[in-house]
Amino acid sequence: MGIRETVRVFSLHECQARCRGCSSIILYPDLICVILEHSAPVVMSSFGAVCCYPHGLVGHTNILGVWTLFNLTNSTYKVLPYDCQATPETYERDCEEEGAHLASIESAEEDQFVASLGTTSCNCKHIGLYSASSPQSSFQWRDGSEVKYTNWRAGEPFERGFVCAHIWQTSGWASSPCTARGIDSVGCCAVCKRNS
Repeated sequence: MGIRETVRVFSLHECQARCRGCSSIILYPDLICVILEHSAPVVMSSFGAVCCYPHGLVGHTNILGVWTLFNLTNSTYKVLPYDCQATPETYERDCEEEGAHLASIESAEEDQFVASLGTTSCNCKHIGLYSASSPQSSFQWRDGSEVKYTNWRAGEPFERGFVCAHIWQTSGWASSPCTARGIDSVGCCAVCKRNS
């Protein structure tokens, strides 16, 4: 595959800085950074890896850590990799650091698009829908958007209290406590959304 270097780093930023003309990088959850040669044509990743192209990428992708444009909403989306210490709250802060929020979903088309992101690396994906009360009659989006569309799986939302939604595999939404860390919950990635 044309591996130039494999090294332990402290952050995604450090891994990206080591690229210097590479075709792509892969950062695994244990912070092992793999730098691929400029001639490497394909990027493969295992569960939880962050894969990046040095100059960004626009278009439909299963690669994590890259902003992807969806023309129907004129917004870009980025899949944050699974982190066993993260909660929906910490994922939201990560999104906010990049001028985004956990994704709001306003249509079946947008739902299908978001569900399709990161499918080779993520079993499920946190989105920005939450309820701070019980029963869950008052769900709201973290970005303040009006709730126009939902896609709950049968029997959902199941949890009570401070509840957050996630897309289960590639179809339907499920609920889990917003305070559950990845290691205690279902082990989801997360999807950020920002206006283009």
